[in-house]
Amino acid sequence: MPPREQAEAPVWARPAPAPEWAVSDAAVAYPDALATMEERVAAIRGQGARELIWLLEHPPLYTAGTSARAADLVDPGTFPVYQMPQRIAVGSDGSTTANRAVEVASTLALAFDVPLLVVTAWRREADDPRSKEEAAGGSEWYGEAKWAQQVVADAAAVARRAGVPDVRTYTPVGSPGQALENLAAAQPDTLVVVGTVGLDSGAERLLGNIPHHLTHHLPGDLLLVRSAEDATHDWSTIMLTTDGSDTSVAAAHTGLALARALEATPVLVSAGSDEQALQRTLDEVANQIDDGAGPLELEAAVTEDVSGALVEACEGRGLVVLGNRRMHGMGRLLGSVPNDLTHEVPTDILLVNTSR
Repeated sequence: MPPREQAEAPVWARPAPAPEWAVSDAAVAYPDALATMEERVAAIRGQGARELIWLLEHPPLYTAGTSARAADLVDPGTFPVYQMPQRIAVGSDGSTTANRAVEVASTLALAFDVPLLVVTAWRREADDPRSKEEAAGGSEWYGEAKWAQQVVADAAAVARRAGVPDVRTYTPVGSPGQALENLAAAQPDTLVVVGTVGLDSGAERLLGNIPHHLTHHLPGDLLLVRSAEDATHDWSTIMLTTDGSDTSVAAAHTGLALARALEATPVLVSAGSDEQALQRTLDEVANQIDDGAGPLELEAAVTEDVSGALVEACEGRGLVVLGNRRMHGMGRLLGSVPNDLTHEVPTDILLVNTSR
């Protein structure tokens, strides 16, 4: 009797191929190294190439993220400065609010000249119908997967019609909130854009809601977009909030950069009971963030109800920029002004991660 052939192990049970090693004796220019890494990633994804461990050294340089400021460099002419890769990721489920999120994300991708990634996550149930092609190992999916592919295709078409040159799509399996959280964790300079359906509903927050989850767990910046019926969409004026803390200054700096890119008027707002202290805070923060590239208006709201005053100040303004202090972990259980505002303001909200 001929020996029985051993069955081949399924793909997921096979050991991963050993990574390739490379060592460069001479310094490698940063742009050349970046291009090589991007080519290797494309080969890994498209051609099954092995991963690469590359030991190298760059010539002296600086790398800058989204919160980097040229003024922070003591001697900017000493070494070249390279801006780290950035992108915008927009979550979509094909709803009206999600469609507006795609439109806003497209506008920002054009303004900052960064790639736009359209994300629709889906869950596959065990009893979803399977085609013969899929049963044989093909890639034709049905049910939720087919829906997800159509949603990202429609959203990508909207972005391309808006003129965004680099539009990509991603349809991961699993929770939408977790998928976006994973993207931001992998590349912290990603701005995540989502609609706000259910964010201001207590029942939705208790039962689980994607934007609510992201406000408390996303390790990056989050733009919450209101529906067409619920918000003022004129971003000609952008409201920056501050209480003078380092985290609020960081958020205001990000908001100012956004206002400059969109040619909008930034308004720096602070609320509290002491008018003189408010004015000092506004002057100090303005001195720290003002780049001299345009107007920066200051507005003091004298009140005992800080959250209420800031909500009122949002009226007629299309976007408010907040830091996310005390939005994560146990701090959110104690309450915070940013947490109140994310559920109450009638405008779009940029929640800046100030913990990085």
